Amino acid sequence: MRFNEHYFKERMGITFRNLIVVDVQPLYQDAIEKKFSVEDFGRFLFKAKKVLYFYNGPDTIGSEDSSEVIRGWLSESFPELEEMNWDNIEFYDKGYSFFRDWMDAGVSNHGMIEALRFMYNHRIYDSREIAVEEWQKVLPERDFKAIQHGLEDEGLVIWSPDISIPDLKNNWNGSLLCGGGMNECLKEIQILMNTFNIKYKMVDKFIY
Repeated sequence: MRFNEHYFKERMGITFRNLIVVDVQPLYQDAIEKKFSVEDFGRFLFKAKKVLYFYNGPDTIGSEDSSEVIRGWLSESFPELEEMNWDNIEFYDKGYSFFRDWMDAGVSNHGMIEALRFMYNHRIYDSREIAVEEWQKVLPERDFKAIQHGLEDEGLVIWSPDISIPDLKNNWNGSLLCGGGMNECLKEIQILMNTFNIKYKMVDKFIY
């Protein structure tokens, strides 16, 4: 750790907790700043020992928000971040949605967890690979009825994300979690964590 990095962290009272961030990026700045300032978030980010930083970027939705762009955006608001060891931040271009089709159609959190565990246990990454009749057995009745027609015409799809579950369990259990949107991408990450019993604590101040 460089002297300046040590000085700034000591001054700010570092907690050394691991942190998972979802979609705190320029693309959503207007929504973010209705809830918290980017400067305050940068100050908070500076305190983390290790960060898993999910974002929507060029590899998935064509956004201009690369990891370099996000880093510059954060540092512009909180210049002390330039003293941070950025090697401790793992950026992950996750894409816009894993589970939103079913979430938006009304499938419960419990139903989503049952579906994802079934897919993971059978090494299936696309819900369309599973017959409608099989989904009827897996899902609670209310959840199945909510998406039955969408399943039959293959109009409602969920994917098992390309994220290492063993890595999440081994390295990110007990992390702080923040970002947004509260009922959208952030909720998807919550569902993913809950599916595999990976513990986390929400940071309400930095949720949008």
